[in-house]
Amino acid sequence: MLKKIYFTAIISAMLFSCASNSENESAIQFTGFTFTDSNGNVISAEDDDWNFSGDWSTSEENLFSKSINQCTKESDHNFNIIVYPNPCEDQFMIQLSKPEGSTISYRIVDEDFNVYFSEDDVQSIKSPIDLKSVTLSKNVLRFYYIISNGECDYIGHGDIQVNQ
Repeated sequence: MLKKIYFTAIISAMLFSCASNSENESAIQFTGFTFTDSNGNVISAEDDDWNFSGDWSTSEENLFSKSINQCTKESDHNFNIIVYPNPCEDQFMIQLSKPEGSTISYRIVDEDFNVYFSEDDVQSIKSPIDLKSVTLSKNVLRFYYIISNGECDYIGHGDIQVNQ
């Protein structure tokens, strides 16, 4: 009887942990923001924003049609990726320095991965991004980006707070 209870507890725990992982992929968990002023100066930084961080979930990778060949070697280039102002009201600017010949693909999405803005394999981003015609369910967006140098892809994201 004790073995049966123990077995049931283990199976329940495994099922619960699997359900939690799939729930995490269905919505973005916003944890903080890098706050910037209207000139792009960082007021306070969030460690997870605007760098080339870790692995993406399947939902994040599926935002892009191309397969991702993530770079394993750190770049010598300072990409200086920032969105300003953050928080913003009806528009924001995107600042990005990238090596010559590289391209950027990006998606700007809400917490449910609904895409509001996107471009693929462009040399530069059209900025400012105008939010006047966008109705958000929550006042948070995430900017996913892939910078491709022809050999591999640098991937990352940053969060944007919108005060509409």
